[in-house]
Amino acid sequence: MLWVTLLDNKSVIIIGAGLSGLYLTHRLGQLGFEVTVLEARDRIGGRILSQALGENRHDCVDLGPSWVWPAFQPRLSHLLDELKLDVFPQFTRGDSLYQLPDGGIERHAGPSPHEQSSRLVGGAQALVNRLAESSNMTLHLNTRVQSIDAETKTVLAMKGDETMSFTADHVVSAMPLRLLAETVSIQADIGDELLNHWKAVPTWMAGHCKMVFVYDSPFWRDQGLSGEVFSHHGPLSEIYDGSPYSKEDSGPGFALTSFVGLNAHQRESVSESQLMNACLAQLEQLFGAQARAVEQVIIKDWSHEAMTTRPSDLSGPHRHPEYPANLPRQLLGRFLSIAGTEAAVEFGGYIEGALESADTILALLVGSESR
Repeated sequence: MLWVTLLDNKSVIIIGAGLSGLYLTHRLGQLGFEVTVLEARDRIGGRILSQALGENRHDCVDLGPSWVWPAFQPRLSHLLDELKLDVFPQFTRGDSLYQLPDGGIERHAGPSPHEQSSRLVGGAQALVNRLAESSNMTLHLNTRVQSIDAETKTVLAMKGDETMSFTADHVVSAMPLRLLAETVSIQADIGDELLNHWKAVPTWMAGHCKMVFVYDSPFWRDQGLSGEVFSHHGPLSEIYDGSPYSKEDSGPGFALTSFVGLNAHQRESVSESQLMNACLAQLEQLFGAQARAVEQVIIKDWSHEAMTTRPSDLSGPHRHPEYPANLPRQLLGRFLSIAGTEAAVEFGGYIEGALESADTILALLVGSESR
C-alpha cells in the first residue's frame, strides 16, 4: 500500500476533478492550502467534455454542458474574466422549427430561448483546462476512492491494482451525490436519512445522449434557419447550431448538436446504426437532403459513463430537476464537505451551480481554519 500524508494544517483532499472540484482547488491554492485531487477518470472535467474538430484547439464541440448565460451567472462571468477566457454568442439568427408528434413541421420566427446564451471559445473544456493549469495541486488520475474515514482522517483509493491511502485535514467530495452514496464507503454513521436523500438526487446529464453532426458548411443558415429544433417526433428531441467559434463563415466544420429523446433503456433496444439512420432521416425531413452529407458524427452517451451514472439514473428526468436546498454541507466534525453542482442551492445542475457549491465550501473551510 502507498501512503500519502499531508502534514500541514491546511491540507485538503478533493474527490473529483470536475468543474466544482477544480474551481475549489484553484481558490484554495490562492489561499495557501495544500490540495490533492483524486479523479477516477483518466482525464479532468467530469461531465465537461469537448472534442476538437481540427488541429485548431479553439474548434471544439461540446459533448457535455455547453451554454453560459453571462447575464444570469455572475460567478461564472467573474471567473471567465479572471481566467481571460472568451465567449461567443450562441447562433440564433433565423427561424426555428417545431416538429409535431405526427412528424409535421412548423416554422417559427419568434425569439430564441437561447438568445442571451453564449459558449466558450475552445468549448467548455477550456474552462477546466485553464483552472487545472493555474492551480497548484497534486492530481491523481485513474484513482477511484473507496472509503473515507474521519477518525483517521484517511481516504482509501484504488489506482489499478494498487491501494493508496491519503491523509489530510479536510476532505471535500465534488462527486454527484448519488454516486457518492452508492460507491464510497463512509466509515461513520451519517444516518440512513441523509444517504437516502443523496441517492434520491438525480445526476444531471447522467441519462442523456448527445449527438453532434458535423458538416462542411452551415446549409441551414442559408435556408434562413437558426438550426434550432424542438421535436415531439424524434428520435432527436432538441437540435441547436453547435458550430465552433469562427470569425468567418468558414472553418474546419459546422455542427448541429442534438439531444436524443429516447431514454437510456430505449436506446439500448436499438443498434447504433439504427439510431444513426433514424436521426439522419429526421434531419433530412427537417433540413433537406443536404443533412445527409454529414462529414462526421460524434456520439456521447452519458448513461455508459460509470463515473457519472448509476442504474437509477437511466430513467432520469429529461427536464431540469429541482435540487434540495437544505442538505448539510459539512459532516463528521467538519472533516467531510459536500460540493458539486447537485449540492448547489440556487443553480443545481448548472455550471454556475458547480461554482456556487464550491464557494460555499470555500467559506466553510476558511472559517474552520480561522477558528
